[in-house]
Amino acid sequence: MAFESAMDSVDRRLILKETVTVCQVPERPEITRRFRELSEDFWKIQKFDSPQFAEAEAIPLITPSGELEDEGIYKTFMTNAVSTDVSTLMNSIETTFQTSSIFGAILRCVLVRVRSGKKIYPHIDDTFLGTDHEIYRMQLVSSTDKPFWTTTDSLGGKKCLSPALYEMRRLPHRLIQSEENPGLNDNIHALIYIQRVTATQELARLTAVT
Repeated sequence: MAFESAMDSVDRRLILKETVTVCQVPERPEITRRFRELSEDFWKIQKFDSPQFAEAEAIPLITPSGELEDEGIYKTFMTNAVSTDVSTLMNSIETTFQTSSIFGAILRCVLVRVRSGKKIYPHIDDTFLGTDHEIYRMQLVSSTDKPFWTTTDSLGGKKCLSPALYEMRRLPHRLIQSEENPGLNDNIHALIYIQRVTATQELARLTAVT
């Protein structure tokens, strides 16, 4: 009982800490270069339904199983897109979560491209609305050092920045965000949706007898 109480206390401290957590994934410049050079065929898929993403493109890397079954194009792209580079990226993301004491299952991971002169209009990410999940954003390719990603939090605090490469930043709920690419090349970032579990639950999973 004392051990469980101690772990619950750790859980609470981690939850408080994660409101400002930024995780740095080990940089891999060679993989960044390959994502920049992805074939245009990979970017033809467009699964954002909202008008805010009318000028952006997406490649799904991980999607819920229901979508894989219902949307044949998702299944095709999962087969084509899961290359060594993508596997290496996902392994790095999962390892970084674990070493940062962020436990859980990745629900979805999407690559998003914003071409030169294009934008993502102001929006609140309501993916998996009504579920207990967290969203992390990580810049993979940047075309400029000029600020291009704008956020406004629930208190009205506004920031405009050029995110550091391979820095996973937790997005607060109800965050308003937009992006406008002033550079000459593409901007590419990943959105990672994770369903959290507590440290106690993760410990129980790791020590369970199968």
